[in-house]
Amino acid sequence: MSTLPTTGYQQRNNVFSLTALSMIVLLCLQIWLFIEVTHISLGGDGHFSLLATVLSFMCTAGNWQLWTLLHRRIGDFSR
Repeated sequence: MSTLPTTGYQQRNNVFSLTALSMIVLLCLQIWLFIEVTHISLGGDGHFSLLATVLSFMCTAGNWQLWTLLHRRIGDFSR
């Protein structure tokens, strides 16, 4: 069986879907980290706070890069 080559429209949808999925995963990770830091801080143990803050910053940077990629891709296809 031979498969048909993907069109530009299908490729754009694939890129959009994967980027949106990655952004959702990173946002869920950030929310989980925020909840864990809140629980640990209220419990009096702050050893996990620095690690969670660094990981949250990395998630924010990743989401920013994905948003930039998505914005650029949509701009390229709308021309």
